[in-house]
Amino acid sequence: MKFSSKALRCQQSPMRKFHPYAVAAAAAGKKIYHLNIGQPDIQTPKQLFDAVRNFHEPTLAYAPSPGIPALIDAICSYYARIGVTLDAGNVLVTTGGSEALQIACNCILDDGDEIIVPEPFYPNYHTFITTAGASIHPLHTKPEEGYFFADRAKIEACITSKTKAIMITNPGNPTGTCLTRDEMKMILDVAVEHDLYLIADEVYREFAYETGELLSFLQFGYGYENLILIDSVSKRFSACGARIGCLISRNVEFMAQALKYCQARLSVATLDQVAAAALYSNQPNVTRMIRKLESELGCALFFRSPQGVRLTPEGEKLYTHIAVAFESIEAGEEEVLSDQSLQSGIVHIAASSLALRTRLLQVLARYRRAYPHVRICLTNHSASHGLAAVQNGLADFAILAEGASVPDSLTAQKIDEIQEIPICGPAFLELTEEPVSLKRLADYPIISLTEGTSSHDFYAELFLRHGLSFSPDVEVETTAQVPPVVQSDLGVGFVPREMLYGTPEASGIYPIMLEEPIPARSVFLFQRKTQPLSIAAKKLRQMLLEDAPQESGK
Repeated sequence: MKFSSKALRCQQSPMRKFHPYAVAAAAAGKKIYHLNIGQPDIQTPKQLFDAVRNFHEPTLAYAPSPGIPALIDAICSYYARIGVTLDAGNVLVTTGGSEALQIACNCILDDGDEIIVPEPFYPNYHTFITTAGASIHPLHTKPEEGYFFADRAKIEACITSKTKAIMITNPGNPTGTCLTRDEMKMILDVAVEHDLYLIADEVYREFAYETGELLSFLQFGYGYENLILIDSVSKRFSACGARIGCLISRNVEFMAQALKYCQARLSVATLDQVAAAALYSNQPNVTRMIRKLESELGCALFFRSPQGVRLTPEGEKLYTHIAVAFESIEAGEEEVLSDQSLQSGIVHIAASSLALRTRLLQVLARYRRAYPHVRICLTNHSASHGLAAVQNGLADFAILAEGASVPDSLTAQKIDEIQEIPICGPAFLELTEEPVSLKRLADYPIISLTEGTSSHDFYAELFLRHGLSFSPDVEVETTAQVPPVVQSDLGVGFVPREMLYGTPEASGIYPIMLEEPIPARSVFLFQRKTQPLSIAAKKLRQMLLEDAPQESGK
């Protein structure tokens, strides 16, 4: 009898090959160290077994194909604690992480496709990929280099016309390699730029002992069409035998295809799902109670960041009272509410390079003088990435120039206006002799921020309004890069008036007077509607809004 090519391509599990030898060795009284399989040797939490004992439904019925709502809700709540917002449609419960990988491969791979995988890799990847008709393009690493593979040039050199995806295990199995935040972002950027899927196997996400960060690719707030995440309870809760995993993606079309495979196998074991939901210790209820308390107090009790969850200074103060006696909770709340001393704390701000040229830096300087013990974490973001940072809880608020589309989950308040002017270097001094039209300016090489930024969109619209095409000759990442490029006589750029310091002769930058004035650009403060700010963040927001224009924004 003849077997299918799929069956012949399916190799025997390398991990399971060792099992008979381990059994024989154990029977002979030898100590076995099971390095052949990723199974924790700690006790499974009691809640799993209690949930099974307490299951009293008269009929053990099929579960819904996507998974039981209680488990999906628990998974969404788990990711919410690290600043990732998921809805039920973003999650499919699977029979372990293995089925999630199989479904992902079957959904995206055709015969002849290739998928880039750093080696050494989890051996079953080979089975999942080859039975889907594709092949692995290995990304070679060296033990003497710590199995490092996060090199952009190295990854892009592996991309061919057949490449469909990149598959990453982070932290790595079997190497233990942990990617940094910048390395993860680079890999996601490569996937987005080359229109590839990124399959991120994060079943070991919480086993990062040296980096200090328990990062997920979901926390970057973009690349939703490209990212497919694999997770399970096997490692995190030492519950390998429960065989509960999940497939997570915000790609609606991909999830629709994946759901068909879930429907074909009807459902994951109902009791295993009930038990897995219990492993999250009723966290959805706990989370709702914490959110309610934070709302009542008007401040955050926990820092929710890519590094995990920890108490804010307000939360620590409340905890000390709870630890002494439950009766002191009211006193602790009162103290938190009245504490305006700001002797500690941290404020996370996402700001565009253009917005930095507003009153923001001046206000930050004043805030720092008033509250020297509060840490300020200021990150430079494009408009879209800044909004995503606020949405995902990575920033308390974002300071961005107008042009960004505001999600329904955010509010926007106008805090300042920016007046920009065109500038040139010595090679184009003829433009400074008298007022020039925008049409004449368009004949010269134009320097602009990259496509997709609010600045690029602003000037594209301005030129179009005057019947002119906008095709920059030089594109830069930030506003701060415009002056040195102008100084090098590469073209004409646009900067806030505040960036012109000293005399033109000293700086080598010359202002140009336009016949058609450039409209002022508004700068907004964006924050989440439902997320209360810490006292430290609330005070900074108050200072930013003190001298803001009267209109409240968008």
